[in-house]
Amino acid sequence: MAVSDILINASRTDWTLTKDFEFFYIQNSKFNKFQIQDFINSEEPIQDIYSKCTMSVDVPQLTASEMDSVLGGERRTNIKMQELFRFSAKFRDFNSLALRDYFKGLWTATHFEYPADIAGSVYILHKNKLVFHSDNVTINSVSAIQFDTTSTQIAEFDVQFLSPTYSDSSINNFGKSDYVDRFQITAEQQETSVESIPDRDGGVNTSVVTSADIGF
Repeated sequence: MAVSDILINASRTDWTLTKDFEFFYIQNSKFNKFQIQDFINSEEPIQDIYSKCTMSVDVPQLTASEMDSVLGGERRTNIKMQELFRFSAKFRDFNSLALRDYFKGLWTATHFEYPADIAGSVYILHKNKLVFHSDNVTINSVSAIQFDTTSTQIAEFDVQFLSPTYSDSSINNFGKSDYVDRFQITAEQQETSVESIPDRDGGVNTSVVTSADIGF
């Protein structure tokens, strides 16, 4: 293939650009001690807040531990259940660290609230395609902020999230496979965004977060 043909082909390719993404964190409806608007003193829609403040986000790595054993003189290796999904997002802050104070409040609440009441929902989309979604996300850490009298840089901070389950658009695009149950994913979770988590009374938390709640 001639170099000109390669260049033409490359120019016509719909490359996946990392800047074309959206991130949303939806607070658990059972946790009503505060809302994000309480910190930013604004009725601004949630999607607008994250659109202007989210700088980058890491889509969780899919990984699992190896299980190594020797049976009948032969070495056998298998894969265990997936590791917990750890991922982080970088935000720029405003209103004197209002957004960081919100996530810091959620992180503090994880030490006192029942997990089913504090776990929120995260959506990561690329051009309206769902790349990652979980309804069982907790705040694992909130980074420090360094102040500098010689700098005019906007304050930035990182939040690390933790989740045992996930779903994405491939569940609906290709149908439910035999492997889905192993990874605790259901096609229904993708459609209705429901995560069933036992509550403190032994029942089930079925709080629904629909696409209308995050504006798409």
